[in-house]
Amino acid sequence: MKKLLSVAYIGLLTFSAFAQPSERGKHSKFTANQIAELRTKKMTLHLDLTEDQQERIYQLHRELAIRHKEKRKKSMALQNIKEKPDKETMFKRANEKLDTQIVHQSKLKNILTKHQFETWKKSRKHRAKNLKKNRLKKHSRKKEKQHR
Repeated sequence: MKKLLSVAYIGLLTFSAFAQPSERGKHSKFTANQIAELRTKKMTLHLDLTEDQQERIYQLHRELAIRHKEKRKKSMALQNIKEKPDKETMFKRANEKLDTQIVHQSKLKNILTKHQFETWKKSRKHRAKNLKKNRLKKHSRKKEKQHR
């Protein structure tokens, strides 16, 4: 019995040593300008943007990053006082998020060429699909741990 427990303990230590650090919040330590620059460069590599497009998209990403940081501060303040949002507040936030995405998409449509915009849309769908798949995996792993 002792051998079985010690083997299980060693296995657990080995497993935890290979755990990956979380990617969540990786941009939280960057300024809005840094976030905008990184996102713009990624888009430039992916869509082969012109100088003018890069500048306009940088400004768009900068605005979004500033708005996101402000919302994050408010959210963290509410989280610190452990106040849970009610359903109406959650609906309002979800609605605002979708409105922001619609405006962002329309601005990008005005900046990018038709081909670039279609490529961007496809990559967004692919990314959303992967995020959903990863969330499902993470959720199923949590359930497995709970049942053990």
